[in-house]
Amino acid sequence: SGDVHRARGPAPIEDAFHGGASSADSGRRAGRRRSMFELVQVEDMVRIEAHDFAKPFVETLTAAVNAKFANKIVMDCGLAICAFDILSVGDALLFPGIAAQHVQATFRLLVFRPALGELIEGTASHISPEGVRVSLGFFDDVFVPTSLMPRGARFEEADNAWTMLVPTAEGDLFLEENDKVRVRVAAVVFNKYNTLADRPPAPGPGPGPGRA
Repeated sequence: SGDVHRARGPAPIEDAFHGGASSADSGRRAGRRRSMFELVQVEDMVRIEAHDFAKPFVETLTAAVNAKFANKIVMDCGLAICAFDILSVGDALLFPGIAAQHVQATFRLLVFRPALGELIEGTASHISPEGVRVSLGFFDDVFVPTSLMPRGARFEEADNAWTMLVPTAEGDLFLEENDKVRVRVAAVVFNKYNTLADRPPAPGPGPGPGRA
């Protein structure tokens, strides 16, 4: 019970853009490496505030889904970026004493979930003796610890930079803040304390909205 959602497994995002895949298409894609962005189908209770009742419903519902899920972890699925589309909507429930609608909806989320071993490109946002933090623009929690730095790399405290043993025409290769970098995914860690399922349940009588 409580604020719990049901999520189906991720689907290749290209299938969504092309309206699904035939069995032949699926067979051809079986050996293809999946994209780091995927679609996840979710069924959940979404709250719409009273001041939004007069606005276009789909627009309001999409904004409510984004407010609840965007930039949060959907456990075992990935980091939710935004609502992709609304698939179905149930009845709106009104609870005594609460000026809001609670709508059971099924929708798809665009999630970020890179595969192990995948190369991703970003910007070195923070350099320290402990390693390098990399920003992807929409996600800033990519971290490369010293144990995963290239062999022979050393931290130059005076320059606040990492020196790589890669010869260049100008000398050693330096990695400084704001430099473009490519990193290989060694692990994907979900922090369970930031998931939606662990948030307090929405107010309401009985079991409340979102019961699993």
